[in-house]
Amino acid sequence: MRPWASATLLLLALTGSAVGAGVLSDMARANRRLRLPQSCPPLSEAIPMRCSDGISQRQPHFAETVCEPHCAVGKFPSGGRKCLHGKWEATDLRDLDCIVAPCPPHSVLAPAGKGFKCLCEPGLSGDLAWTDGHHWTGACRGGVCKGRPPVAPNGVQNNCGPGSPVGTTCIFSCKDGYEINDFGEQSRCENGGTWSKLTKSCRKKCWGLPPPTENGSYKYCNTFETSPGTKCQLICNGFLKPSSADVTQCDWSGNWIKGAAECVRPEGTCGPPPTVRHGTLVGENCTTGAPAGSTCTLQCDDTAVKSSAGSESVCVGGSWTPTTYKCKRKLCNGLPPSVLGGVQMHCGQFSASGSACKLVCFPPYKKSETGVETTCLVNGTWTTENLYSCGI
Repeated sequence: MRPWASATLLLLALTGSAVGAGVLSDMARANRRLRLPQSCPPLSEAIPMRCSDGISQRQPHFAETVCEPHCAVGKFPSGGRKCLHGKWEATDLRDLDCIVAPCPPHSVLAPAGKGFKCLCEPGLSGDLAWTDGHHWTGACRGGVCKGRPPVAPNGVQNNCGPGSPVGTTCIFSCKDGYEINDFGEQSRCENGGTWSKLTKSCRKKCWGLPPPTENGSYKYCNTFETSPGTKCQLICNGFLKPSSADVTQCDWSGNWIKGAAECVRPEGTCGPPPTVRHGTLVGENCTTGAPAGSTCTLQCDDTAVKSSAGSESVCVGGSWTPTTYKCKRKLCNGLPPSVLGGVQMHCGQFSASGSACKLVCFPPYKKSETGVETTCLVNGTWTTENLYSCGI
């Protein structure tokens, strides 16, 4: 304590309250000589006050002293007085009074002597303490939730239910074909035995593969359950390109929305080359189409040979040229082998490779039960082994 304060307290103790006014005058003169902060006179309020300098409200007080109503447990002062420049200033616009303090959650107010106390609700326990003469501290815990937790449509609450202890957090999941929305809060058994609000939800997935697209396939949508909001990337075959960015997607209601994008040929490219009887055109992209400058080469089947002068076709300006190439079936020179008692039908000299004869027997000859028909081979000869025969 400062020396001038000790001297003042000693003077107050010696003189008593009867000479308080004279002491205050002496204190003021001493303060002015020592250039100390001005003291304040005794408080005139009738309500009991408690001051920060420890001096009774009926005695003069030092500068900066704060006095507040002396409240019972469970009540706090609504305001106070502060000693500034030799006079008392209000610290709050409200009248001086003691206000009942609110209790912590899940506790109730109960009378206690001249004041109040807070008690935990039935089934709960906790250490509730009156702190600093202004508020309650501590919490009431324990108990169980009697009812069932809230459940969102198409959802399931796991590891919780009636009788779950306070503090239990449910594990929310969705039924098959649905998934949890990433936003929202789980439901929790709170103090007082009530379930907190569930703000998570289930959203429907797109079931099955997306609508098919010609000459292409989809990326990111190749499973039987696709999350809502997923956009399918269109992958086109060969050199084909998507016609637009409007792709197929799984909307937020769990339905497929077919996009306008299709696999199309870029400008200046050729579509599939013309078909060739008894042959094919081989080369890169010669099945679905090809970019400008691509070349396809004629390849005849094993039963045919080229019958045209050229064997290549080139993609120029979006068209194949030339397109006069041809393949001709190979021929068997000469007649098929003769059969005693019968005749070979549907074949003869210059039959095409792959052509088969049909043996017809003259009565009373009959066709054998086993064997094969005479056939023109790719090398231009007739088969000669295990053939049908005619016998009696």
